[in-house]
Amino acid sequence: MNNEVFGETTSPFLTGFFDAEPMGGFAGGGSANADAEAQRTFDLLTKSATLPREFTRRSSGRLSITNRAMSLSGRFRGLDNRDKALTGAYKIAAKGPAKMTRRVRHDFNPEPVQFGPLEGITITPPNYLAELPDIFYLHGGGYSAPPSTAHWWLVSELAERFGTRVHCMRYPLIPQSTAKETVAAAVKGFLAAVEELGEAPIVGGDSSGGGLSLALALSLRDLHVTMPSHLILFAPWIDLTASTPGFDYCADRDPVLAQAGIDLAAEIYAGSLDRRNPIVSPLYGDPTGLCPATVILGTSDALYAEGSAWVEKAEQAGVDVGVFTAKGGFHVFPAATFLPESHAAINYIKQRLASLHKDKPIETAAVETVAA
Repeated sequence: MNNEVFGETTSPFLTGFFDAEPMGGFAGGGSANADAEAQRTFDLLTKSATLPREFTRRSSGRLSITNRAMSLSGRFRGLDNRDKALTGAYKIAAKGPAKMTRRVRHDFNPEPVQFGPLEGITITPPNYLAELPDIFYLHGGGYSAPPSTAHWWLVSELAERFGTRVHCMRYPLIPQSTAKETVAAAVKGFLAAVEELGEAPIVGGDSSGGGLSLALALSLRDLHVTMPSHLILFAPWIDLTASTPGFDYCADRDPVLAQAGIDLAAEIYAGSLDRRNPIVSPLYGDPTGLCPATVILGTSDALYAEGSAWVEKAEQAGVDVGVFTAKGGFHVFPAATFLPESHAAINYIKQRLASLHKDKPIETAAVETVAA
């Protein structure tokens, strides 16, 4: 097995085309009418009759400071055009995955794993109880970047908080692979995991990994084979057309994602497929018959609008779906595990898993209140 999955170089938290454009005003080029329309769209998202199920009414001080710091960092980096975004992403990919944190190496017994065509690392927390299914985790990175340091923070937090193993899988990246090949590899990898583990794991993913997780679930359903026991989607990238109502407004508030990079990665990843094909953009697939899902969103994330739209669509299709939304939460904010919002979001997932896996109970606590 190729031990490159361990990685020997560190990747920054903000990598490649995830560097931000300067935070501007509302979408619409400064027009007062456009500003008002964008604000109304955003208000509708946050005041829907059915969404969100859990919503932090105020941002914590830590979150506000982190948002501001990332916004300033994005301004200085200035990766606001397609060429720079692509160059940055490919430089990160060439370095390989980030080195595991010292804590993961010392406390989580990392071991190489292979499920079908996918290689990865299995981490086992000190408090492993085998009371929940394992997590089959697909990292984000715009389908172009390998796992970053932030992914090790997030998956180790999930493993410890849930007392379960996490299999951190790598999958084919652009430009060597497009949606057809990547989703096919994920399907084969998941089915191999089911066979080896003897049960269907939970599937989790963030950003592009969240989109791949949902495309995987849709494909498994259509193939009439074993589906995940649960989906955990952190800020899933599921509309590669960037046309969900409210996207432009949300993108202008985002201190992490650069729209130039989003568009370029989407173009390359789609390959010969239309961007509205559910394999590319799962938002356009029919969610009927999917397994239970829990979605974690932040209102200062370019992908907030599409995540909210999918939750509402899934709910209308009868899917058991729960959503936690953090006011002011940036893209994949739970990876910043020092934030109160991160703790609250992960505890919400823990409650959902406990209620849906009653034959495998885990200790839970009330959803935490986020301090201002």
